[in-house]
Amino acid sequence: ERLDYNKYQKSLHEQASAYESTYVIGRIEGKKEGKIEGKIEGKKEGKIEGKKEAEKKANDKLKNMVESLLKSNVDKQTIKLSTGLTEKELLKLTNQWD
Repeated sequence: ERLDYNKYQKSLHEQASAYESTYVIGRIEGKKEGKIEGKIEGKKEGKIEGKKEAEKKANDKLKNMVESLLKSNVDKQTIKLSTGLTEKELLKLTNQWD
């Protein structure tokens, strides 16, 4: 009876060990996958944010240029020709023209 109980205990121990090994391996693989997915997602978000920042800087620069031309009393037709912007774009950019 004692030998049977020892075999049963050994079997339970082996099952627990196999389960623990599988759990640890799965956890390690999950961490690796998570890191890879995180890097990919981070790069995508970084590109999007970088593009938005670049567009904002360009718009700010253009707005400053247009405002400078306005302060110098340059007419809107000349500004449109110089910048290549439409009247609607200029209105949106400056909110100063009728």
